[in-house]
Amino acid sequence: MKQSRYRKTPDETDEGQPRSPASRRENDAPETVDSSKVASAAFEHVNGEHYFLQKASTAELKRGAPESVTASNSRHSLVRPASFVTVDPARIDPHLVTLYHSDPLAAQQYRRLVVSLISLAAPRPSTRVLVTSAKHREGRTSVALNLAGALAQAKRRVLVVDSDLFRPSVLRLLGADVEAGLPEGLANGLPLAEMAVKVLPFGFSLLGTRSHVENSVEVLGSQALRANLELLQSDYDFILFDSPPLLASPDAELLLSLADTALLVIRPGVTTPAQMARALAMFSKEDLLGVVLNRSVSSSFVDE
Repeated sequence: MKQSRYRKTPDETDEGQPRSPASRRENDAPETVDSSKVASAAFEHVNGEHYFLQKASTAELKRGAPESVTASNSRHSLVRPASFVTVDPARIDPHLVTLYHSDPLAAQQYRRLVVSLISLAAPRPSTRVLVTSAKHREGRTSVALNLAGALAQAKRRVLVVDSDLFRPSVLRLLGADVEAGLPEGLANGLPLAEMAVKVLPFGFSLLGTRSHVENSVEVLGSQALRANLELLQSDYDFILFDSPPLLASPDAELLLSLADTALLVIRPGVTTPAQMARALAMFSKEDLLGVVLNRSVSSSFVDE
């Protein structure tokens, strides 16, 4: 997309990582960092509108991390998964505000972002959006899932691809599981259209990753993935990639080549201006749709 916009969206979880009670109280307090200093570097790279979203203060759900596996482990023994997965709303992470309805104000801000996404994507039959961050613990998985929920509510066909193969989080935040997902489908030569499941009752689809994958470059850099994404284009209006952090994994650069545009999630107080500048340097202005400020409190910006 030729026009980039700068966006701030609602507070989300630190990707579902368990916290102690003391840490939880500390993290639920308002951020004291001056986010205008962090945002200033973004304005040098991206000019446009900005929005300020408030943080939710609900506690995160605690779930154990899955064990490491290799994508090829299930070769020749894979059973095609069911075409849908039903999510229990009581089990999803409460920071998924477009699904959990825990923070109506934050959900409304996602709907505003969705209006811009739909408008900017209008010339394309389908748009692939990379949702990434500079570092871990900035909430990019929550942003991706909240966008998926808001887009589905806007009657758009949405596919979420859990492409953080080192630390997959999508299924954990949804409190769900699938029989097989992205790595297993590619390893067994199955069409990814058959591996995608509809997430009920929310209406978007998911290509999940169940656990850590050792050979991530082999999966994400494969010609099979590119070919499958081309085949999926006609089935979805938006394909959202939940990406690993730009500064933590070379996988993010592979995913940049698969996407049409990108949203960079930044949490003031976690990402420093220097780190944000390094992450922004990986994009051209045409490639970056906007910057999402997560869990930020500042007197410099006011909601319009």
